[in-house]
This record gives sequence, C-alpha cells and structure tokens, in this order.
Amino acid sequence: MPYENLQTIAPLPPVERGRSFVLSGDPKGKNFVYCAGNSVVIRDIANPSIADIYTEHSAKTTVAKYSPSGFYICSADKSGKVRIWDTCNKEHILKYEYHPFGGEIRDLAWDGESKRILVGGDGRQTYAAAFLWDSGSKCGDFTGLGKTVTSVDLKSGRPFRAICGSDDATAVFYNGVPYKFNKSLKDHERFVNCVRFNPAGDLFATVSSDGKLIFYDGKEGEKKSQVDKAHAGGIYACSWSADGKQIVTASGDKTCKIWDVETSSVVNEFKIGDDIKDQQYGCLWQNNDILSVSLSGKINYLDKNSGKICREITGHQKNINCLTYHSGLKAAITADYDGNVCYWDAIGGEAKNFTGKGHGTSVNDVATDNLDGLVTVGNDNKLRISSISEQTISDSATDLGGQPQSIAFAGNNQPVVLTTEAALVVNGNKVSTTNLGFEPSCIACFGDKVVIGAKEKAGAFQYSLAGGELTNQTEITIKDPVFAMRFSPDGQKLAVADKSNCISVVDSNDHHVIEKVYGHRARITTLAFSENGWLASGNIDQKIFVHNFEDRKVEIPLAHRMAAISGIEWTSDTRLISSAQDGSLKTWEISFN
Repeated sequence: MPYENLQTIAPLPPVERGRSFVLSGDPKGKNFVYCAGNSVVIRDIANPSIADIYTEHSAKTTVAKYSPSGFYICSADKSGKVRIWDTCNKEHILKYEYHPFGGEIRDLAWDGESKRILVGGDGRQTYAAAFLWDSGSKCGDFTGLGKTVTSVDLKSGRPFRAICGSDDATAVFYNGVPYKFNKSLKDHERFVNCVRFNPAGDLFATVSSDGKLIFYDGKEGEKKSQVDKAHAGGIYACSWSADGKQIVTASGDKTCKIWDVETSSVVNEFKIGDDIKDQQYGCLWQNNDILSVSLSGKINYLDKNSGKICREITGHQKNINCLTYHSGLKAAITADYDGNVCYWDAIGGEAKNFTGKGHGTSVNDVATDNLDGLVTVGNDNKLRISSISEQTISDSATDLGGQPQSIAFAGNNQPVVLTTEAALVVNGNKVSTTNLGFEPSCIACFGDKVVIGAKEKAGAFQYSLAGGELTNQTEITIKDPVFAMRFSPDGQKLAVADKSNCISVVDSNDHHVIEKVYGHRARITTLAFSENGWLASGNIDQKIFVHNFEDRKVEIPLAHRMAAISGIEWTSDTRLISSAQDGSLKTWEISFN
C-alpha cells in the first residue's frame, strides 16, 4: 500500500446535558466503546490514543455494546436501526441489521448467552423490544411502559429476567424467556436514568434524577435496600465491579462515588471539578479500571483506592476547524467549533486542553511562530496571542472589528488576519487595515510575501509586508476563485487550489505556473508541502491526495469517512497528520516505492 493509517485519535464522547451517556466495555477488559456522531468509537483502555472508528450508520448513533462472547458489537441509532457487526477483523463485517421499532434507541443489552438483544427507547408504538440476534425473531412482549425507555438490561443467566427504566419514574421488571411483564417498580420520583444487573444476576440497581440509588433482588424484583440522597444531584449512570460487591455511580453534582453494596455505604468519592462541564453523565467499571465521562466529554480514570483522578483523556467533542504543527515541539495544535484548543503530542497521541476562558465561541484558525507563540482568532472577533508552554489561552485580546476567517505569520512573526472585507496586520494592540476590494478566502505567507486568495473573483494577490503594512499588490493569474494556498518550505513555490479543483503550483517570484495537478472532485480545503517537496491536499469529500511531482500521486479515499478534512500537516518527510470536522485526527505514512 502506498499509505498506511498509523494512528486514529478519536473524538471525545458528545455528552448531552441532562441525559445519561452509555459507556461499555469488551468482556476481556481491553477496550471500551461509545458513540460519537454517526460513528462508534472503540478505544484501548490502557492506551486510549489507540482507537478504531466504525462508520457504517447513516444516522446519529446512540449506544453500542459488545456481546459477552466478544466477537460482535451491537450498535443502534436515532432512526431505530440496529447493526450487529464483527469485531475480529479490521473491516467489521456486518452480520445482521434490524429495525425493531421506529424511533430513537436509547440503550441495549445482550443476554449472557450472546443470543438475545433487548433494546429500549422512544418508539412510536412501543418502547422496548427483544429479539434473537441471528434471526431477528421476537422473544418478548414489553408491556407496562408508558414513556420513553432510558435504560435496559438483561440478567446474564437463567432464570432470565429483564429490566427497563423509564422517563415516567418507573422501572418495569420482566420474566423470561419469552419476556413477559412481572411488575412495575415505583420507588423513584423522577426519571430512571440507568438500570444494571450485577455480573452474577442476583441483584440489579436503579439510579434516577431524584438522587436515589436502589438495589433489588435479581430473580424476584423485590427491593433490598435504598439510599435516598446518594448524590446531591441527579444520578445518570452506574456500573458494577466484576465481583458485584461494589458499584460506581456518576452524578450531575460533579462527583462519582463507589458504594459497598452490602452496607450501602460510600467507599470513595471523586470530586471531578467545580465547573458545569464537570457534571458526570456516564461511567464504566472494567476489571481494575473505573472510567467516568464529564459533560465536556473528558474521560476520567478513577483510582478506587485513593479517591483521585489518575488520568484524564481530553480532546474534541465537535468539529475540528483548524490544525497547525509546531516542528520544534513535534506537536499538533487544533481548535474546534466550541472554542476548545488542544495541544497534541504527535508521537504519542496524548492531548492537553488549553485552559482559560478563551474565545468562548468557535475558533476559526490557529497559527504558531514555531517558538512559544500561538495565535488564535474566533467568532468573538478577537485575536489572542498565547504561550504554548503555559497552555492557557490569553485573556488579553485584540479587537479585529470584524469576523476573522484565517491567519498566518509574515515577516518577523507578525500575524496577518483575514476578515470578510480586509487584511489586518497586528502589532500588539496596533492594527493596520488594508481594504482589499474583494472578499478574501485564504492566506499564505512566507517572509515578507503575503498572498491572499479571492473568494468570488478569479485569482490571488501578492503583497509585501513593510513597516507593519501591506503594499505592492501584484495579481497572480488564476482563472477561478481560490479556496486554499500554501508556500513550499523554501518559499520558492506557491500551491493554489481553485474552484475547478485544480492545484496550480506557481513560482513565487515571477508567478509563472510550474505545474498543475488534479485528482479532487470537490472543493479543496487545505494544502501542505513536506520538506522534500511533496504536496498533500485534502477536501470536503474526505479525500487526501499526495503528489510528488514525478507523475505519481497517492490517493487516500475516505481518509476521514464521516466529515470534511479541515487540516493537514507534515510531521516528517513521509508522515502526515490530518484533522476533520468529525473531531478526529489521523496520522499517515506515505510511500511512493
């Protein structure tokens, strides 16, 4: 293969306020799985920078769980579709697809024999259904449900039992198989957010927005014990230890707690933070690892002995808008739709979020001076210059007087910003404005050369940066509007991508066209030259091309299957890093051998 995907860095869980988020794990305790957008994310617990992303759903995914055998994953989405697919090969071959009811599926469960699946959610005529995994045959009648089912679970062994938690503050208990109504449990006062049998099946727990934690007998459904104020806020998730003697709960009060089941007492409490983003909406106990998920999407590793967070997994929940690479630090820096800025170790894949109030809105572009300076521009119409080593977005900002689109460094590390009408040269709080006479689309800089593409009219225009101002406008003849540009590392070449999806490589001195390269069939969004002269390009059709200008090119179709590519950068002569609007990053090894 002329390319190899070396690493996939997955997006964070897209947690919604006031709604339980389902984390689940494989039977061996090696991986954990969750849904993000239209995808299902599988991550290694020991090394979460190792990830696999399943992308075959056509609607937003809601829940995914391994079969007890570990050979399959069942995933479901908002349309009510259920897909069962293989985990043992890279292609994740689809085994079966069902549509048990029309409407969003909120949770699902396998039985202990990996034969039956129970799903629950917001159906138009029914709220839960159980079926055989290999035929889709119905194996239960789930009456007694009056509102959306938020959580379901199946007893692992015989005699089979099922439990459904609902928005009407009840949990409904079923005998089986086939599953039939046994009783309604009305001990909660608000939404029942999570119901879970312990591994042995002799107990199950329910947690609710009323802050109660209740334990029931797993065979008869009789209440065993109750903790009335288990948390100061609503409880959204619970997960049992492997021996069934303890259980972890996650709450909107920004804490997680480990409970001794026999005494209903707290073993350890974890205070995650003080911000609203620290509310806890999901949890998973996998062997010796305990994970929780914050509203921000941050994944917390909880040390059950010390009561402290021993590891945090950060990154992006939503669209990555922009990417830059710091060659000295060997680090990628990304920013997203929510205003989050992340520093990535390009080798290990670990992320650190920049702290500070920041822009508070979408960050449209980032640039680094390859020293310690990071410049960000956002929809708050501000430019902020921050320290990479401090990893805090500066509170100090320069008002740009208009919405910034993109940014680049010119001259002696001087930021040049494009707004919808002008180019701004920023020197501290001083801003020099050049009215362009056209709407700009993109910018590229090298030394004192500043090239700006036109969004509606054909061509690009080169300027000189002198005395903090742009002068000497010269037109670069391109027959169509320009969407992306990039200088080569030595500044001698300029790659220009236009509306016809052609990339013209021009001499940056006399502007004659050296070569034209083709391949994309949709708008090109980003370009990058390697030190050895290869040119990479990415587009809105999720495709990456790499040209070596010796009549050879490498095509990576569906490089990011679910979203447009928002950035590409070379980390070495043969290695690329790419970002996309699905919140993921990938690294690629390119070869022309």
